[in-house]
Amino acid sequence: LTMMVATALLLLLLPSMMTMILLREMRMNWLLPMLQRLSSKVGCFYQHEDHYYLICHRGSRDHHGHVVTVSPQEFNKLFRSGSMSIADQGVTVSVTDPQTKRAGPAGIHKITTYGITVTGASGVSSNTRKRYTDFTVLREELVRSFPGMFVPPLASKSQFHVLLKQPTTAVMNQIKPTDRVVEARRQSLEEFLTRCCARPWLRNSPVMAAFLATQENTYETAKKEFASKSMETMLEEFDRAVYDREVPEFQPGAQRSGSGSVEGGVEQDQQQEEGN
Repeated sequence: LTMMVATALLLLLLPSMMTMILLREMRMNWLLPMLQRLSSKVGCFYQHEDHYYLICHRGSRDHHGHVVTVSPQEFNKLFRSGSMSIADQGVTVSVTDPQTKRAGPAGIHKITTYGITVTGASGVSSNTRKRYTDFTVLREELVRSFPGMFVPPLASKSQFHVLLKQPTTAVMNQIKPTDRVVEARRQSLEEFLTRCCARPWLRNSPVMAAFLATQENTYETAKKEFASKSMETMLEEFDRAVYDREVPEFQPGAQRSGSGSVEGGVEQDQQQEEGN
């Protein structure tokens, strides 16, 4: 009861971004569902020169939010210390080459697509192009497929426009405001995908595989397949992604030998029977 009261006071007194950071650092599994809801309070990460700009909002009504500036050292301490580096796993992620084109009737709508390349430890690469809305679908499906597990946040489109209100350097003044927003989105999408791929259960999930394997014109079919998945299918995929190691069978009283083999285990008993 005391812990619950303390947590409630924490949520009331601290900005939601700091609350999320504290919960992540504390690694309290029973607070993961709460962490999922709080993750939407932290927006994108926009890097320029020697600082990161964290775009976040304190409440659901504050759609445009505010900007917090942190140094690279602070950024790494707050957001990179809790998980294994993706480079250590031999995986590289890049989101590049934003292209804007017209779509819809008479080309009245503009859409921007981003080139995505993910290379695994084996050297095999996946290449595709996706829109920003495709990333939102990806996150929604990851949250649905991995209930209670942390999925990195993704900022809403409206949050990026707060960048236009920030003081700019001489270099940034040479970039058009619209291009500045596109670049901020590109960096945010790359950060989101990098953080997802740093977690093997997200990287190896069927949802991520469909996202990386399908091209822009066929991803709509994959979205419909996501929505029609049964609970049994989702649970099977969850087990394969999270619990991907086989559990060895043991007999009562089995002990592990120094060589790593199981004494009294099923395999050793079978070998002894074959030898006899």
